[in-house]
Amino acid sequence: MTKRSHSGAKDETVAIRLGKLAFQGATSSLSHLYLQCGLDKENVSKDLWAKISTYKKGSTRTAASERKKLGMSTVEGKKHLPSAGYHCLVRILFERKESVHIATHMFLILE
Repeated sequence: MTKRSHSGAKDETVAIRLGKLAFQGATSSLSHLYLQCGLDKENVSKDLWAKISTYKKGSTRTAASERKKLGMSTVEGKKHLPSAGYHCLVRILFERKESVHIATHMFLILE
């Protein structure tokens, strides 16, 4: 991917990496494949799993430093629900009379 500079500076090319969760999903699938084949992944390919672990750690650090360098957010995970969104949800749920909406409303209050 090429990052274009708006300030007239030189464009630069950056590598696009799988996110931490995407890579964990891929390794989990590989582990499941070993299990379905009746193989013990630690005995069959111990070296491979050691290299995967090392790669995951290094990739996470590298991806974080690249995102920081590009000015992208380094925070992963879900964003908080804004207060206005919360109040809108509460109003909608409060106006409904179905029992499922009452339980959801109670969950939001406790949360």
